[in-house]
Amino acid sequence: MKFERFNSDERQSLKLFHNRVGRIWATRIIKENLLGSEIKMTFHRNGEMKAESVFPSEDDLCSFLVHLRPFILQEDPIYYHKIIKILRGRLSIGGCCRICLNEYLSTININEIKPSLIVNTIFKENNSVKLKTAEYTSNDIFNLYLNGYYFHNDIQKLNKLNSFKSNFFKGGAENFSKLQLISRAIDLFSFVSNIDNLIVGTILADQDNTTDGN
Repeated sequence: MKFERFNSDERQSLKLFHNRVGRIWATRIIKENLLGSEIKMTFHRNGEMKAESVFPSEDDLCSFLVHLRPFILQEDPIYYHKIIKILRGRLSIGGCCRICLNEYLSTININEIKPSLIVNTIFKENNSVKLKTAEYTSNDIFNLYLNGYYFHNDIQKLNKLNSFKSNFFKGGAENFSKLQLISRAIDLFSFVSNIDNLIVGTILADQDNTTDGN
């Protein structure tokens, strides 16, 4: 990809983006490959079910999410849509590179609309039993955890998270939702890391060399 010269504000945003990606790579959870997760479901002949899960420590996960969060905050200068907009605006004439950039952006947006968890809740109303069904995408779950547990105390979101605990499979929905949280976090980090490695880091290095040469 070839780009026109970036102005000082754009370049500052790209530098902040690049530096933040570097800070995530320096976290313990990434350096020691601790971000993985696993759920094992065992069904016994007597009808009992046992769920076992392995997740990162809460301290490591929270630290990772703190570093990742600015990439998805709309008011932050390194919000990934803002960075993509800067890159689009400075692409040299030619549609091919713009199409490639748009296609890559679509890979991170696909899970925002596809349901990945369905929670059925049975409740009683006016002497009749009713069933309430709620569907959540991986992005919904990611935002519920960030805004209802890790960074804010949004009661409505917290209640939705608590609904994952009340299910027939003895915490299966809660474990699966945590798996979706981590999976979405990995997707986001992979996305911004690739943007940095393939585009932003190269832009900064090239323009630094040009400045030194002048």
